[in-house]
Amino acid sequence: MEYAQDRGFSIDAARVRHPKDKPRVERQVPYVRQRFFVGEEFVDLADAQRRAEVWCAQGAGMRIHGTTRCRPAEAFATGEQHLLLPAPEFPYDVPVFTTPKVHRDHHVEVARAIYSVPGDLIGLTLTARADRSVVKLYAKGQLVKVHPRQAPGGRSTDPADLPAERTTYALRDIDHLISM
Repeated sequence: MEYAQDRGFSIDAARVRHPKDKPRVERQVPYVRQRFFVGEEFVDLADAQRRAEVWCAQGAGMRIHGTTRCRPAEAFATGEQHLLLPAPEFPYDVPVFTTPKVHRDHHVEVARAIYSVPGDLIGLTLTARADRSVVKLYAKGQLVKVHPRQAPGGRSTDPADLPAERTTYALRDIDHLISM
């Protein structure tokens, strides 16, 4: 779902092992098997892709379609191609999901970095979603904390997550500790 939202399209899911739910898609599989793959031997994947492109452009795309009575390549060029979005400029940032446990020090470990969470969650197992820039922490499906992503060995502590008496020590404020 996140990928679809990021790329600007919607998903219309079909039931698993129910090909009648998606007949227009499933019907193409035997067509390609019978018309393109039968009797062919490919040197490698690049050869198969190259020959498939030629077959689509010169064979399958130029035939008269049995139902629409149009050439698929022409129908695509006139009716659908202008609706396509441009290819993404950047690769999709695949998130990492983990289930860290909240320790007594009000922190969890995600991808070898440490992040604080509110104190009422000690002992609970959270769901963490980490991408390149942020780490989101969820308790029972509810977002409880967002931190900027830290490198392994890094630490992100929000003083508001800690009891007042532990804030100075947890934040490693040397000047304040010396003045005590």
